[in-house]
Amino acid sequence: MQNENRSLSIVGCGWFGLPLAKEMLAGGWEVKGSTTSEAKLEQLYAMGIKPYLAQFPSKDDIGTELFDSAFLLINLPPGRRNPDVADTYPEAISQVVQTATRLGRTRKIVFVSSTSVYGHHHDLDYIDEATELMPETNAGKALWQAEQVVARCGIPAIILRFGGLAGRAGIREIFLPEKAAWTMDIKRSIFCTSTMP
Repeated sequence: MQNENRSLSIVGCGWFGLPLAKEMLAGGWEVKGSTTSEAKLEQLYAMGIKPYLAQFPSKDDIGTELFDSAFLLINLPPGRRNPDVADTYPEAISQVVQTATRLGRTRKIVFVSSTSVYGHHHDLDYIDEATELMPETNAGKALWQAEQVVARCGIPAIILRFGGLAGRAGIREIFLPEKAAWTMDIKRSIFCTSTMP
């Protein structure tokens, strides 16, 4: 019988969620994952991921089976070109979190955010968790609101603010998800809890 603590639901099996899923599967974890593309369902299934077609926010009942795991990774991009992102993105994250909370199975949430929540601190040599949040873009503001939704949901949560995802042209540069420190950060966050009694 598989250890029920070694189960992970990934909302957003994209450029980061998919490599993480592969890592966790290799470690013997049960992984569920969502995608917005019907064409990708077969790919996820072939990898050993239990696939779900889901779009957030959704007007339909999304059910709870996707969220029936001990750990939940939320890796949904806000969509920088979406003019309504400040409204739709926090709503999407709220729907995900509320569903997980209602089911009551999730022990920890890991939410992938971005350093865009800090804005441009030109007067600082570096930023850390104590740096004032001053998001300037609509996507940055939406992420900041979503972070608050996750932080207040009542489930222990870790918020990871990724940086350097794209170059000036908006294209990801020199990034190998399978070997990224970000993957290790999330794995450590999950493993340290899964080994607790």
